[in-house]
Amino acid sequence: MSGKKTVMTPGAAIAACFGKFARCYGRSCRAEFIWFLLFFLLLGALAVCFASPMIVGMLWALLMIPLSSVGIRRLHDLGLPGGIWTVWLTVTVILPMFGLSNYMNNEGELSPYMLYLHYGWLFVTGTLLLFLCFAAGQEGPNRYGPASCGKAGTGATDGADGGDEDKNAG
Repeated sequence: MSGKKTVMTPGAAIAACFGKFARCYGRSCRAEFIWFLLFFLLLGALAVCFASPMIVGMLWALLMIPLSSVGIRRLHDLGLPGGIWTVWLTVTVILPMFGLSNYMNNEGELSPYMLYLHYGWLFVTGTLLLFLCFAAGQEGPNRYGPASCGKAGTGATDGADGGDEDKNAG
């Protein structure tokens, strides 16, 4: 039984992220982060295609809280401080939302140079952060808590194992 890991389903990952809506302590496994990120991106793409900009903005603001929480917990699973996520979000997403308006011309269009610079920065930092978050987490407990997603033999008890079934049965 040692070495086996509990597989987290997409529904269980999304439910776990909403259940820990603003919980930035503890750890989250790769599956929980990846499934919620894919849910966030898919829902965002559908909203951009079929909803008004106001609805898209409200949806983005609402889902950014659990996405940031699971991102911070994912960094904790790697043994890293969650502040990395906060700095990335601030520098890559929040500050440019306010700062890019200073580089608009009289017609309200953004300078192509600044637009490309922003998207390049977003791509580079986002790619680095995603590679970091898709890395294998630390085995066993670390300073942020027990191993996440019910890794066998680690005593994980954070409820992120995808279900409440009796794991000792069978």
